[in-house]
Amino acid sequence: MLEIDEVTQHLSIELIGIVADDDEVIKASNHGEPIAMNPTNKASIAYRNIARRILGESIPLQSLEDTDKGVFKKLKKFFGVR
Repeated sequence: MLEIDEVTQHLSIELIGIVADDDEVIKASNHGEPIAMNPTNKASIAYRNIARRILGESIPLQSLEDTDKGVFKKLKKFFGVR
């Protein structure tokens, strides 16, 4: 898996946000509810922060260290990473 810096360097793009994998996004989508309306969900916060950056606000990036769900958790478990 590539690091964020490697991805932005290879694609030659500016990073405007990081959205962690979250099972709640799929659940909300299946119910026809936009996850961005959930005020406490990390993915929701990330999407709203991206929108705010597009509008010109200076918002710090969220850390992915706090998220230990979904694909990242499965990959960590598979490779025995703590």
